[in-house]
Formats: sequence, C-alpha cells, structure tokens
Amino acid sequence: MGDSDMSCAIKMKFDESSNEWVTQIDSVPANTQYRYFAADPNHVESSARHMTSYWYLVRVPDASQKEVVSDDCTQLIRFQVYKGAQDVRVCGSIKELGHWKADQALRLDKKGDTKWEAVVPIPSESLFDFQYKYVADGVFEDGGNRISDVSDVEPQPEGNRCVSNLQAVFNGLLVRFLIFHPIGVNERMVITGGHPAFGNWNPVNQWCRMGLGNERTLLTGVRGRCWEATFPAPPEDYREVEYRYVILNEEQNQAVWESEPNRRISFFPGAVSQSGKNGGFRRREFTQFDGNFVAKELLFDFIPPCLFIGPYPQCKDDVERMKAAGVTGVVNVQTQKDIMQRMVNMDLMRGLYHEQGIEFRHVPIEDFNGQDLAERVKFAAKATHELVELAKSRGQEPRVYIHCTAGMGRAPATACVYLVWKHGHDLDSARAHVKKHRPIVAPNYNAMKLALQRGLD
Repeated sequence: MGDSDMSCAIKMKFDESSNEWVTQIDSVPANTQYRYFAADPNHVESSARHMTSYWYLVRVPDASQKEVVSDDCTQLIRFQVYKGAQDVRVCGSIKELGHWKADQALRLDKKGDTKWEAVVPIPSESLFDFQYKYVADGVFEDGGNRISDVSDVEPQPEGNRCVSNLQAVFNGLLVRFLIFHPIGVNERMVITGGHPAFGNWNPVNQWCRMGLGNERTLLTGVRGRCWEATFPAPPEDYREVEYRYVILNEEQNQAVWESEPNRRISFFPGAVSQSGKNGGFRRREFTQFDGNFVAKELLFDFIPPCLFIGPYPQCKDDVERMKAAGVTGVVNVQTQKDIMQRMVNMDLMRGLYHEQGIEFRHVPIEDFNGQDLAERVKFAAKATHELVELAKSRGQEPRVYIHCTAGMGRAPATACVYLVWKHGHDLDSARAHVKKHRPIVAPNYNAMKLALQRGLD
C-alpha cells in the first residue's frame, strides 16, 4: 500500500454498476493500517488535507480464510476533559452519548485529580454531525453545544488500535502548542513566555517542558514527531501572549534560544471561534502549530559535492561565517512575507554579500505550499546551477548556500531537485543523501516528484 508514501499508493477504479471505488489486493498482513484519500494527481498540497482522518484496522478472522475483513464502520474516540468533580459525563445527540439524556450519558473514568476520560466507538455516519456537552455532578457546561470535529484530529496508534483524542477543559479552553524540529538525544524543546504556563519569562526551572508526540503528517506531507505541550486555560486566563522556543540541554546546562522576534498569539481564538453549525463551538480547543525554529547562531550543513543548506542569514557575523566556510553564492527561497516577518534588512544583506564576493539570487517560494514548490523549485535549482558554474568560471571551488527560513523544507527540496538534475541521483537517493548530511530536513516529496516530471530544461 505504499508504506505511507502517497506516490506508491494503490490506485482504485470506479465501478459504475455499484457506484463504488474498488481495488483488489492479493494479500494483506493482519493488523495493517491504511487510509483512503482522494486527490487530483497534479495537486500536491499537504497529504493530510487529502486523506480522511481515519486509520482502519484490517483483521483476518481465520488464517485459512483469504477474505480480508475491514472494520470501517466505527472510529474509536477518546473523550477527555479536565474538571474537579465527583462525577463527569459526556452527553450528546447520538445514542452512544445518551441522546441528550443526562442519566444515559457516557460516564467518564477518573484518571487524575481533575482528568476524566473514556473511549467509545462512534459510527462513521455520525462522526461529523453529532453535538455534545460535558456534565459535571449533574450540571451541563455553559455555552453552545460542542460540535463533532474529528476531521482535524489525527488518530494515534495505541497497540493494535487507533484512537482520536478529543480533549477539553470544562467551561474553558485546552491550548496545545506543537513544533517540528529534530534535536539531540539529551536535548528537549521548551517554551518560555508571558504566561504562567510558560513561566512568565522566569528562569529555566519554570519553563514549559514539551514532550515528543506520536508520529503525524506534517505540513510538508511527510511523517514526523512533533514536540508538544498542552495546558488548560480557564476563561479568565485568556490573554495576549508572547513566547519563544528554546532547546534545553540540562546535562550541559546549556540553552539555545531561537533568533526570531517573540512569537505572539493575539488571543486564544479557539475559545470563541464559531463552527458554523448552529452557533456551536469547535471543541473549545486551540492548537498552535509552529515551525521554523532558527537558532541565534547560524548553523548550516555541507551537502556534497557543492552545496550548503541552512537557515536564513541576518547579520554581518553570519555572512563572515559563510565566507569562512567557502560559500561562493547564495540562493534565497524565502518570500517577501517571510523576510518582512523576520525583519531582515535585505539591502544590508546584499551589501554584505557583495563585500565578501558572494553572489546572490532570490527565488521566492511560498512555505508549506506544495503547488507553489512544484512550480517554482526548478527556478531555484537553475539559480543554484548558475552559481555553481559562475564559481567554476572564476576558478573557485563552488559552494552554494541554499536557504529558506529554517533550512528544513524549501531549501532541501531545491537541493534534491538540483542533485537529480545535475548529479545523476534519482529522487529517493537525492533525498537520502541530503538527509544524511542534514538530518532535520523534511522536504515535500510529492512536490519534488511533480517538478521533476514536468521537466527542468
């Protein structure tokens, strides 16, 4: 089934007689997980947007039986809520939640001082339209009904099953922060900022420590594990918050701060955002998915035979570090929006490159946009080749520094396409080669594949 690679997925055929999409597979191992997805083959946005939100578990009832049975009629949902109470239930519009009768509502089990949860199978036909509320000691929570919204809650594997987790705070908001950035074995991502959950900018022992979550589909379409932190926020605690991510190594008593200006949430919008269905709330949960951690010190990697990949340079020290490493040219694939958000003075940077004899090319590609990457990465690869040849013509050893914002998505995609085009790699070997030398990369495979199919010459 492609081992989670959409480019290798099994294609289905439409049977007009039954009005169904069908395919046949000779054999499937027991406990195989799979997804259906529907996508225009020329459309390469993040795969998570095309796939359904369900993992199905394939079961073979008997070893001698060839027929594969798929239990795709229900999805396991974990209702989890934080509330100090003696009895907590979830009551809603479907049979599994009591048809709005509190005495027949789903009773939750107490898992901590204020944490309650229960797992229940919900029929697939009910997943997207049921409404519900939590009930504590016989009292329904305030506000409009919560609306089922499992389409953006990716089921997570638990043993031989997958469960979608619907977390909540009674009469409040559950706030979740996620960031994808691979780091060292003894390192941990933390958040510091102007909120009690982040330590109010206080010393390291009060920072919010994050944990690695389960593997999920990232915005670039690849699978990876994000650093996650979740905390409950009661209504009186909603505020504007500034914060930053920090990589913490407690063994070496060392912290690496990101160089970005403070990140900011103007308001926790999940608390009040309407779902569009009868004025209900979207689970009163807010997830902030951040990206592009860029350390204050410019850290980049050499990709043989002639490339560097890294984050965006922003000062004289960065350019001098690049020159010392032998950089002869720079290809910047950031958009103007990226540059403005990070307050980079591009006139200054062009002047610094010129002083050091470093050639500069700018080929903007929108971040997390597979379609734009597929259309424009060839121009970035051509700019890379142009700078390589220019250095050779000057008798220099070519060293081209390709950067986006963090050096994780667009820049490595450019490097991969260039290596396929000019250095004899196929796409898989190019991606493996780049990842070997810069392990944090996560380029959009389908966008690169489409760009190469369209041709670069």
